Amino acid sequence: MKQAFIGFIILFLLAAGCSRNDLTDYMPMLTPGQVETGPRPTLTPSPSPYAATEPEQKDADQIQTDPPFIEEPAEIDYFAVKPDESGNIMIIMYHGITDENTPSYDRSTEGFLQDLNTLYSQGYRLISMSDLINNRISVEAGCTPVVLTFDDGRSSAFSLVETEDGLRVKPGCAVDLLLKFCGDHPDFGLAASFYINYYSEPFQGGGTVAERLNFLTAIGFEIGNHTYSHIQLNELDAIGIQEEIGRMDAWIKELTGTAPVALSYPFGIRPVSDLREVALNGSHGGIDYSYPIGLREGQSIVTANPAHVQFDPLNAPRVRGTDSSTSDNEVQDLGYFLRFYERNPNRRYISDGNPLRVAVPAGSKNLIDPDKLQGAELFVY
Repeated sequence: MKQAFIGFIILFLLAAGCSRNDLTDYMPMLTPGQVETGPRPTLTPSPSPYAATEPEQKDADQIQTDPPFIEEPAEIDYFAVKPDESGNIMIIMYHGITDENTPSYDRSTEGFLQDLNTLYSQGYRLISMSDLINNRISVEAGCTPVVLTFDDGRSSAFSLVETEDGLRVKPGCAVDLLLKFCGDHPDFGLAASFYINYYSEPFQGGGTVAERLNFLTAIGFEIGNHTYSHIQLNELDAIGIQEEIGRMDAWIKELTGTAPVALSYPFGIRPVSDLREVALNGSHGGIDYSYPIGLREGQSIVTANPAHVQFDPLNAPRVRGTDSSTSDNEVQDLGYFLRFYERNPNRRYISDGNPLRVAVPAGSKNLIDPDKLQGAELFVY
């Protein structure tokens, strides 16, 4: 479905006689009458992160969820392609895009575009967080899936500007750069997820918060939970953890009609060990929430491959989207791992192009947990 969406956009641009570099000029525009926004939420921070009015809850049957998209399986010459779907998958963590005194968690425009170009040229292809979670990984045979995430709802990651024709993506933000790159490279895929808080208004700029979130989901991106007030979860008891996650869960559902795709721990820090389960499965205000995955910062475990024997949904690793290594200090960030996998291609997940099959050479069979296949076929060659 992602590929079909990209193809539709490209065909539309060609029919209009426009350059693919102008992709964002032709993205869907939203006007207030096109989005179910409800009242504009009040986002002024208060001394207590729990002082704001509790958002209206929706019943479970009102939340829209889509089944995983499954492409038609394609057969390949396995001994020629040599897929290995026991290999490592990177989830890349970004925050914002800035060209002035770039903080350690932000990326410059040049650096972000360099990341996209390197990923593409080295055979990485974008997949959604949902596809990763559901183990329905659909990328071209011989390629490696990669997942993009953006934390904190920064306006440099995404924001809108109001024009005479409606709302458009702000030039220069990460979404604008990504859409243009994908317009020039439609086989790269088009996917990313954005993890937001309540304490800091998400994606400040044009439109209401609901319009911004619905604009993202209309493009095909996903919204995730980064907790209500961005507090370290290891400092909270079970009630506090569930309040932080549950309030944000309800607010996102209210604004989008869709359950958040995943949980991103603030600062990459999980709750204390005996309270970690309530991070993914808990209740607040009589409403249950459930998350299939909790995202850390850094290589907390070997891989984010959902079928791998070492994969832990409470401890999903992410690679910081920077390239900070020097001759005196090697940093295990995106730049480091791109170079590592270039030297060690046998450690990468190599796709067979079939989302219904997990294909591994005989020597890697022991790295796949049959209980994590989620209905996919384990194919050993």
